[in-house]
Amino acid sequence: MLKLHLSSVWGRLVKALGICKNTVSVYQYKYYDELTGLPNRHYLHELIIHLTLTTRTRLTLALIELKPTYSGENQGFLTHDLVIKQAVEILKKNIFDKNIIISRYDACRIAVLFTGMSKKVTTSRIVDMISKLGDIALPGDENRRLEPYAGIASYPEPAHDARQLVSMAEMELHDIREYNYSNVSRFKDVFATLRTMDKTEEEFLLIACTLLKIINLVDHYTYAHSLRVSTYCDLLAAKLALSPADRKNLYFAALLHDVGKLGVAKEILCKQDSLTDHEWEAVKKHPLLSAEMLQQSGHFPHLIPVLRHHHENYDGTGYPDGLAGDLIPLASRLLSIADSYDAITTNRPYRPARKPEEALQELRAFAGRQFDPLFVPIFCNAIIENHIEKQGS
Repeated sequence: MLKLHLSSVWGRLVKALGICKNTVSVYQYKYYDELTGLPNRHYLHELIIHLTLTTRTRLTLALIELKPTYSGENQGFLTHDLVIKQAVEILKKNIFDKNIIISRYDACRIAVLFTGMSKKVTTSRIVDMISKLGDIALPGDENRRLEPYAGIASYPEPAHDARQLVSMAEMELHDIREYNYSNVSRFKDVFATLRTMDKTEEEFLLIACTLLKIINLVDHYTYAHSLRVSTYCDLLAAKLALSPADRKNLYFAALLHDVGKLGVAKEILCKQDSLTDHEWEAVKKHPLLSAEMLQQSGHFPHLIPVLRHHHENYDGTGYPDGLAGDLIPLASRLLSIADSYDAITTNRPYRPARKPEEALQELRAFAGRQFDPLFVPIFCNAIIENHIEKQGS
């Protein structure tokens, strides 16, 4: 495996380019970013060209765009510089591998080059980076978080040279940024790599929760919603005296039920008006995507039908397969009740939250149609007895 770190790479580059020692300082100024102290775009391009000409080792380039925030016409760039510096510090603290090189690509983008590392490892590391960057609070507004996007490409496949590696990463980033392109295939790859990894269920769950945090970057509602729904499901499971195994499975299913929303465009998830028929059809695909991504992982195969059918209605009018009654998996029927209760009692862009008692009244009204009539009163009693006070978020 190719062993690289900044000092050794700089030395190789100096030697490869034939730079005289007494002119090194000039080139260092040219190749390094003053704000962050990182290598800059010129350095990165020269390095990639050098590596692709001298080796066939695997390279993966991730261009991470840090969406700028402008607190005012005069303060905008200062605010963005603070965000860039904070992001760089986070990346430096979490990258210890000499085969990973960070550079300042331009005003809004950081480039991360992985050398000699497998697809499994690089995919996992990129997901972790995006998750950590997404926790950065924007200056002047602690309730807003940074929204990082990543364009990713690899050499020698599919890119065949340095130019293709950079252009493919830039094209993917452009599609994500300009067209709200859903990067669901990237996260399907993450789940697929988990099949080849020796992971316990608990370790898998931690990785899945990291993906939920990434959903939070697109739609901040979904991550918190999944956590709340899992709490309600666990409350219902306890009330029903489910076995420890069934209770755990219901909890895990609740955490993962909306992971398929990675496949729904951001402008649809965050739309403040009513959805068009076309947009609604896109949203209705998320149970299928959730099930597909879980299947890719090789973990919890018994939960795949639970995720697939959590939007089926008891009377057969739901989706995706129009199942009815006991044909709907038990866990899906329980999840549906908890899911709807949280949706009703939470603020959404298109409507305000309703009071818990109003939500319980609606659940009772739709028992036998949308919900299993056997479990609605049990859920309602559990909510009332535990005095769960929930405010819209």
